[in-house]
Amino acid sequence: MSNEFKDWYSNFSDEQKKNYELCMKYPILIPKNVWTGKEVENYDYEYTMLDFIPDGWRVAFGKEWAKEVQDAINELPEDNRDEIYITQLKEKFGQLRQYFNCYTDKLNAVVCKYEDLSIKTCIRCGNSATKVSAGWISSFCDNCAKETMGFGDFVDIDEW
Repeated sequence: MSNEFKDWYSNFSDEQKKNYELCMKYPILIPKNVWTGKEVENYDYEYTMLDFIPDGWRVAFGKEWAKEVQDAINELPEDNRDEIYITQLKEKFGQLRQYFNCYTDKLNAVVCKYEDLSIKTCIRCGNSATKVSAGWISSFCDNCAKETMGFGDFVDIDEW
């Protein structure tokens, strides 16, 4: 390790160090400019793309999602791996929405898997979801549903 790297890394917070290690393991988590595909300028590991996934889902399956996405990308020839990047991660209509600049069949299968899994996972804590809010559509476990009464009425997840 160079002294320059050691100095740079030693100034990181614990969170930045954790994010750096995560990005070294799963480069897909390094934020990129959605228009150019280039790494965000002056990126300092304060966050990763994983931080755009709601807390409960990130706890329940975030690292597994990152591993499977990275594995799908790693199946490409090495020269093409940097060409695929995340353009957006978010919750929409109660599901994890994952947008990439392009897809492979394997990557599309991972996207579908985690869209389905997110519906069955509490968006707040990561436990199994039992209820779906009828207003802003989100899946909750019984405990989190009680705490989020402002979301409106709830329906049983099996009825939804």
